[in-house]
Amino acid sequence: MIYNYQKYLFLLLILVFNFIINIKMQFEKMSAEELFSGDVGETIEESCFKKNLKTIIFICCGIIIIGVVAVLLILLLNRDSSNVKRDDSKDDKSDDKSDNKTVSKYDFGLSIEELEKRKNEAYLGTIVLLQANSTEFANLQEGDKKALVHLVKAGAILEKIELRLDDHHNLPFKEFLEEEIKKDNKSAKLTKVLFDAQKGINAVDKMSNEIHLAKNHTTKPGIGVYPEDLTKEEFHKILIKMLKENKTKEVRNITSQRSIVERDGEYLKSTDYVDYFKEDFSKIADESEAASKVSTNKDFNEFLELQVKALRTADPKLDALADIKWAQLQDTPL
Repeated sequence: MIYNYQKYLFLLLILVFNFIINIKMQFEKMSAEELFSGDVGETIEESCFKKNLKTIIFICCGIIIIGVVAVLLILLLNRDSSNVKRDDSKDDKSDDKSDNKTVSKYDFGLSIEELEKRKNEAYLGTIVLLQANSTEFANLQEGDKKALVHLVKAGAILEKIELRLDDHHNLPFKEFLEEEIKKDNKSAKLTKVLFDAQKGINAVDKMSNEIHLAKNHTTKPGIGVYPEDLTKEEFHKILIKMLKENKTKEVRNITSQRSIVERDGEYLKSTDYVDYFKEDFSKIADESEAASKVSTNKDFNEFLELQVKALRTADPKLDALADIKWAQLQDTPL
């Protein structure tokens, strides 16, 4: 394919050739009188020499210009060719379904051998808390069984929030694994087993070894609560700056245990986790409220109702009331 700028280069090349040819023809048409129009005493040989010298100079200039244009043209053509090859290479890589490597946002942190090993019972144990056919579940009244279904749904949503709070990359990495599993990627299947077991992209095994399921992704000091690139030194520097500017209330909110912290230009800003995860908290509240309407225990229902209010409104006092009621629960079926 010839692009517009290449067409202009070809046109320039033609113009240079025309320039040289015209100059040559002009000198060839010079009359004998023009040859002798120089200084007195100038010989024919000297006049001819001057003419030839001028012709040679013009031709040399033309050759240099042609050479420069040709070099530029070759470089541009080569660049276009390399771009096409590079695009073809990308297309080839996108079709690659290798088990060990994948062209994606993440690279697997453990080899197939290591993943297979850590799936073994010596590293990964299975703990079953409750099954549908267990005695504990069978002995529940029908209302409590229905309530438990709602609470399990609420717990699944809460787990998603916990993953986000633990690490910024937990949820994107989980989605990445699920997409790779659809492509029958063996590394993704094995990694997903460990991800579900350790509840995240990073963890510590039984021998206190740090396990990182993705390359170049380690646990950050601020986990998923603070900006991923925020260092301790920068954090202190920003807070001092804000205090000097009388932003005391903002600093207090930033350092609150209820806050999710984000960058706000050269400052930091905080959002209460109830507001930050408003959509998810609202779903948890709906499931908890549904459970409170079918559960058979009055005290437990009162706790759920208090918890629903705390989930829907960012108020520490509502949390405290729900916690107090939770501590007072005794002999509840759930």
